Amino acid sequence: GGDDGLVRVWDVRAEEAVQEMCATDAHSAVWAIATEGHIAASGCTNGLLQIWDLRATRSCVVTGQAHSDAIAGLQFSPDTKTLVSSSFDSTV
Repeated sequence: GGDDGLVRVWDVRAEEAVQEMCATDAHSAVWAIATEGHIAASGCTNGLLQIWDLRATRSCVVTGQAHSDAIAGLQFSPDTKTLVSSSFDSTV
């Protein structure tokens, strides 16, 4: 996310933002997009994890406290049924 608190989804072919979504108060430090392309995950500096549906919504669909420190990495499994997160709190 940007300093303005917005997450922008870009159409790289058209070179324009096609969607803006409001992020949390915490800075979204890492992102992952599922292979299907419509599900995204963001990990924040306060350990918060957010799941986004990029098809229609302008806000996250699931929010949860995943870690006690900043999220350092996110990765969807190939079938997109599992999301793995790692953190500076030394947990996965």
